[in-house]
Amino acid sequence: MSALTSTRVRRSGRTARSWSDATESVDLRARPGALELGFTIPSKGGGLTDIEVTLGYPDFLVIAEAMVAADRTRALVGMSEVIRREMERQQDLERAAIRRGRESVTAAAREAYLDADSDHDHVERMILKAVQRLVEKCEEGEAVEGGGSG
Repeated sequence: MSALTSTRVRRSGRTARSWSDATESVDLRARPGALELGFTIPSKGGGLTDIEVTLGYPDFLVIAEAMVAADRTRALVGMSEVIRREMERQQDLERAAIRRGRESVTAAAREAYLDADSDHDHVERMILKAVQRLVEKCEEGEAVEGGGSG
């Protein structure tokens, strides 16, 4: 969660003559496929009202275009910085995805072996051992290519 530092929430009713400041404390959360803005404002009856605004993935492009329209230079510099940082992380993310894939295949082979009838589990055992050897070979090859462990 990130606290937005240059954001304000204002409110007005149908019969109000003007807008009034409600809060400058707005949180931004990233969720899979969406962004959420959350804040609390005073309610008419004297309590507090929590509000959450969800911005779905289809609106991301609209938001980026609006940012460029509001301040082209700052928006492009900011988006470029985010892209640069993410490109630096890409190789680590790919390695983690590969590792999870290998772990998943090994776990599936292990589960098949453990679930097999103990009188007829020789094929599943051979597959498990073959998968484990393949994963080890792949990891050895990456260690040689990358000069370290992957």
